[in-house]
Amino acid sequence: MKRIFQITTLIFGLLFVMVLILSFRTMSSFPHENSDDGVSFVFGIFIPSNDYPYFSNIRQGVLDAAAELDCAVSFHEISHNNIELEKIGRAGFDGVAVYPGGGWSELTPYTSILAGEKLPVVLIEHLMPSEYPFYLVGTDGYDVGRKVADLVLKLNREVHDIAFLYSDKSPGLLADRESLELGFRLGLSEKEYNIHYDKTNANPLDGETKIINLLRQNRNLDLLILTDPNDTMAAIQVLVDQNLVGQVDIIGFGDEPAIREYIRKGVIQGAVVPNSYQIGTKLVETLYEAARKGTASNMVTIEASVLTGENANGP
Repeated sequence: MKRIFQITTLIFGLLFVMVLILSFRTMSSFPHENSDDGVSFVFGIFIPSNDYPYFSNIRQGVLDAAAELDCAVSFHEISHNNIELEKIGRAGFDGVAVYPGGGWSELTPYTSILAGEKLPVVLIEHLMPSEYPFYLVGTDGYDVGRKVADLVLKLNREVHDIAFLYSDKSPGLLADRESLELGFRLGLSEKEYNIHYDKTNANPLDGETKIINLLRQNRNLDLLILTDPNDTMAAIQVLVDQNLVGQVDIIGFGDEPAIREYIRKGVIQGAVVPNSYQIGTKLVETLYEAARKGTASNMVTIEASVLTGENANGP
């Protein structure tokens, strides 16, 4: 009997240790960067994990702002069929920022979770339906439109037929297309152009297919305007493959090294570059203010910059 009691005690002891370990692992499942015992708030940042300069700069801006404000941040991948957002209520965050890479529809299943947690929520580069109490930090669409128009007017030749491609891969600009097109039209002033607006989907390969079809359907097309780095690289490849460099101009989007290189070579006439580092700093500042005061500015828009042959060699 005594031996049975000892064995039973040992079993319960082992079970207790296992539960303790599992509890510790659950508490540790959201590792915090820039964290120590004295941090004021902990924020969860949900963005794609790819290594594009756009997202790398966001991460660096987040880390720098968090260090300045004495906050802890925890990065998590967001993608299709993502389930990490479901863990927010158990993670102990004081606020979260989300980049819905596939557009608003990707985030829709989680809106009730995000709103129900009563936490500050920042959407990165994406407008949201007004019924949700979320904040926005992203690129100023009107400013992008004006800068694209300025690049068009500075081309070395006259162009008449323009294909303007939005993308599900850049959901913020797609959602803000009304402001972007207003800035674009006003920036072109009185000049008349035949402008065809279209869109690529979230598939990285869709840009090449769409551009090939556009060139087949319109033999007079002389300018492609892209709003996504993947589509910009696809346009370059198509023009090289079809020996159309110099016949069709490109105004691209993004700060990737390859895009800079093709601007230096004259294959791309220029590119609009979102200030993603500042987006990173501003989203942390917005979360910090909302967590501390209970409210913050509903919308923070940030101007983009422009790459041309004159500054493509710079940092």
